[in-house]
Amino acid sequence: MDKAMYSDIMTCGFWMVSTPDPYFSSKGCDNPACKTAGLGAKVYDVRGYRSLSEKRDNYADYHEFRLCEECLNLEAKGEIP
Repeated sequence: MDKAMYSDIMTCGFWMVSTPDPYFSSKGCDNPACKTAGLGAKVYDVRGYRSLSEKRDNYADYHEFRLCEECLNLEAKGEIP
């Protein structure tokens, strides 16, 4: 995932975790700034939209990506566990 798309999705706030439990992915986190990007890590599946108009016009056409627990906590709460 490129930095612009990731930033747009996280900034607009239209994203949600779609898996209740983390699982191991050999690709790691999709956050371009994450230290586990491209490496193995436990991740959650996330779905999101780049804007309100994208959500409204193409509700079924969301972007899917993976976030590690550290990145997920940073995005959701602004803190690292």
